[in-house]
Amino acid sequence: MDQLRIEAKDISMFFEDKVIFEKLNWVGKEGDFWAIEGNNGAGKSTLLKILAGILKPGQGGVHLNEINIEHISISDRKNHLGYMPSKRMLSGWIDVETAVEVGARTEKLPKIDHLLHEFELSEKRNQLIQSLSDGEYIRMQLVRLILQDPDVVLLDEPAAMLDSTWRKKVYEYLSHWARRGKVVVICSHELELNKLYCNQILHL
Repeated sequence: MDQLRIEAKDISMFFEDKVIFEKLNWVGKEGDFWAIEGNNGAGKSTLLKILAGILKPGQGGVHLNEINIEHISISDRKNHLGYMPSKRMLSGWIDVETAVEVGARTEKLPKIDHLLHEFELSEKRNQLIQSLSDGEYIRMQLVRLILQDPDVVLLDEPAAMLDSTWRKKVYEYLSHWARRGKVVVICSHELELNKLYCNQILHL
């Protein structure tokens, strides 16, 4: 298989009369750990959603291994693209264990016990996700991504609402993913951690 590659080609995004970004070109390659930085309103989260295929750009497109992601079925995208939003998106009265199982690769299911322990969620496994603190919810979302095991990992403010110990742990985990051959892309205001752990930085 050729080297993993995700590319934004001449993408532009507009909101009413405002240009969010125009003719933006970007490439993420196997082993890259990218941080997208910029002021509020610069388009960081918008770009991440475009890369994930959640938003369609006004112009241009996103290609995964030379294939426009619009031509990849929704069911197949979860094997290639994993996305973690900055805000709570899961709804419904489901417990933590059920939530992390959704979308998991079958071969990864035996790791649930280990991951819940590693992310200090073992005692929360039977609790409803609505009962989790913001930090616990983020850690649960990270477990979901690990079990999904996508090629490209896209995270919006993954260290937000975490204490200093967990912020560092999360960055170390994401750095490990990149070294395993993933493409990891985050939006983050953690400038010092970005500088320490990320090998690529995009300023918007």
